[in-house]
Amino acid sequence: MSKVVSLVTLKRKASSGVIETLRNMTKAAKAEGFSGIAIAAVDPSGCTHTAFEGGENIATLVGAVERVKYRMLTYQDGD
Repeated sequence: MSKVVSLVTLKRKASSGVIETLRNMTKAAKAEGFSGIAIAAVDPSGCTHTAFEGGENIATLVGAVERVKYRMLTYQDGD
């Protein structure tokens, strides 16, 4: 006999780290003159949003996105 499993979604809430991260990147972009950027976000309902400006060398930006992906996959709370 099989068991019935109920999936429960957790209510998402805004993270204060989002605004701080955006501030830090905006400050760095103004100071250093970034040539490309990629942004991925998740809203409280779980929908995802993305945007990018490829700049002069999109391959370099793709490499940077892979680095972020690696960092996220190896992330541990407190890192």
